[in-house]
Amino acid sequence: MNALHLLKSPLQSPAPIEKTTKPRAARARLMAFVVDGQSEASLKACLPNLSFPNATITRGGIAGAIQHLGAERSPECIIVDISGAGKTTVVFLSTPISIKL
Repeated sequence: MNALHLLKSPLQSPAPIEKTTKPRAARARLMAFVVDGQSEASLKACLPNLSFPNATITRGGIAGAIQHLGAERSPECIIVDISGAGKTTVVFLSTPISIKL
């Protein structure tokens, strides 16, 4: 039997242990997913005053947020417009933020 077939762990493999991976993209500091133009305008007006000058504001609400987070790295902070989402809405915050006004 070939000696390579007897190897049981990656540490016993003659190949390099470290896998080459592409560097991860930087996380956005804040992203907002809104439903309407009024919400978008309100956020564009106030976020720069709250130390979020480069926040990304996108139309799409919950559906847009889910689609984006399924394909891209999650931002450090997220705002999701839940208006029109129906009666049952569950919101989970993994990293709550506090903003002093």
